[in-house]
Amino acid sequence: MFNIHLIREPWRDIPTAKALQRLADEIEKSEGRAADETELRDLTGLSLDRVRQLMYVMTLPDEWQDHIRNGQIPLNFFWELKKNVIDALKNNRPNLLTEYGESNISEAFVKKRLDQVITDTVSLRKVSPIIKFAGQDAKVNDLDESAFDATIRNLIDQPDSTIEDAYEETVQTLVEVDKLSRRTASMVAAFDRLLSNTTDQEDRDTINRLGRDLIAKLSALLDADE
Repeated sequence: MFNIHLIREPWRDIPTAKALQRLADEIEKSEGRAADETELRDLTGLSLDRVRQLMYVMTLPDEWQDHIRNGQIPLNFFWELKKNVIDALKNNRPNLLTEYGESNISEAFVKKRLDQVITDTVSLRKVSPIIKFAGQDAKVNDLDESAFDATIRNLIDQPDSTIEDAYEETVQTLVEVDKLSRRTASMVAAFDRLLSNTTDQEDRDTINRLGRDLIAKLSALLDADE
């Protein structure tokens, strides 16, 4: 059965993953059905996301599991790679995923990690918006190709191409503009909510003053840019 003490030793990812896989195999053998993630979570006390990570690890090539075991590449790298590259391509640019193949794409990014071209696991999250904008661009223009596809291909084909450079050269501004748009809408909604719910005149005056000060600062900034 599952060795519960392994849960407290997060650096032992592979032994924990193997123990979880044995538990899943025992359930399938004894009950004639596949164990689901929620069941494994309840039996082990692991979080659902942790269960998913560990079960995914067991699908990786033995060589990559060895990288995790010896501390050369953290488990989270492979999980972020799956979510932000493979799954992002599957959902937004499936033609590129088919063109290269999941294993070849993953191998390209693993090599970058081993060669220290990628040094920060979190940087993989910057690949996802490139792929998403590529999907949007192709859809809006009703094309098979996107202007961003060359950047994605370069990340896969060129061993020395970096995620930071790809992100800065393509979608960094678009991502920041998108964030600003959502924050602006949220701020307007907050002012509307406060003005609708506030009856005290002094408080309303404060809210109005804040709003007018913001408008004045934005107007000055925009006028200076013209």
